[in-house]
Amino acid sequence: MAERDEKGRFVKGNGTTRKGSPNKSKKVLEERVHELVEGNIAQIKKDLKGLKPRDMVRAISDLMKYVLPAKRAVDSTINIENLSDEHLDRIISELLHKQGKNE
Repeated sequence: MAERDEKGRFVKGNGTTRKGSPNKSKKVLEERVHELVEGNIAQIKKDLKGLKPRDMVRAISDLMKYVLPAKRAVDSTINIENLSDEHLDRIISELLHKQGKNE
């Protein structure tokens, strides 16, 4: 049995579910929605064709949330303090080269 504190809560680091691990019930629900969409794709296509273009795009976008994995923003911050002068020169050179192509 997992270790608990005086209030009945799990003690941190006791080997229970790890932070970031997928929720099983959410996973099952996502699979069911995916199966539902897959099993009714012909009807969904037919229904979408009957919508106005704006409503069709909105409906497709809403459905995509259940079928495709969500994308996360990527932090591409570079700490220039940790770069060598050679590396900085190369980056500056590449940026100037790209700027010249765009003009």
